[in-house]
Amino acid sequence: MTPHYGAQPAWTPIAAIRGGQAAPPPASPPVATDALFPFPPSHAIIMPSYSLMSGGGNLMAEPSSWGRVLETYFTGRERLPSVLQSLDKDELKELVHYLLDSWANDLNSSTLRELITLIKAGYTPRNKKLGPNGTSGSKSAEVKPVNIRSDSTNKLNGGGNFSDLTPESFERRLAENLTMLVSGFVDGELGYILEFPFSHNSFTAELKRQLDKRFPGGRRPKGQYNRSTGFSFIHYQDCRDLKVIFVTPHLDSLRSHLTRQLYDFLKSRSK
Repeated sequence: MTPHYGAQPAWTPIAAIRGGQAAPPPASPPVATDALFPFPPSHAIIMPSYSLMSGGGNLMAEPSSWGRVLETYFTGRERLPSVLQSLDKDELKELVHYLLDSWANDLNSSTLRELITLIKAGYTPRNKKLGPNGTSGSKSAEVKPVNIRSDSTNKLNGGGNFSDLTPESFERRLAENLTMLVSGFVDGELGYILEFPFSHNSFTAELKRQLDKRFPGGRRPKGQYNRSTGFSFIHYQDCRDLKVIFVTPHLDSLRSHLTRQLYDFLKSRSK
């Protein structure tokens, strides 16, 4: 598969890195990352569940080397070979073991996207499936990462989706004074991260409108949820506390994959 953002650099085999010797450059053309890591046709990265992450050898608890690898992969893949070479043998072994466990045990493809969003925004990930995804001091954040394929007609609109919202969980989020972290990816490459308070009026009004439609009068039969409560940039664009945490330097190359309103906003804030 041809990389979407220019040719990827040639890769040094892991065995050569471990042995401390540089491998001879492979024959051209250079190998792309997709060829080295045989992800499923859907490109869904199979990653570990929260229960697996909370076990022994938890890389989320100490994200120094793991976070460096993640940030490089998502924001500067051309530097990934040198970052991998900088890891010692034990770090490499732990990383490979973690990825093997991930591939074998979980189908949740959003875990890495949640993690890099938290790391870039300065939050510490929580190893729990329920509740906020991360914390930073007294702040708690819920992450809504959206990934689209570049060969699809979908566009990133600064939105996200709550898959299990109820009137009760809506009120709980309000009481917790949550912060929202909304991120967008194209083919797994991070395009932006936006931060705003969950309590913003236009945002909560849209969520409540959908909940009221699903549960008139707030009456919810036991075991029922609103399975898809969505939002987009228009529901928080007027928030005075809206912060731009990250915008890719390759924003122009993603222009066709963003709504015009979102692209114009990100472009104005990335100058």
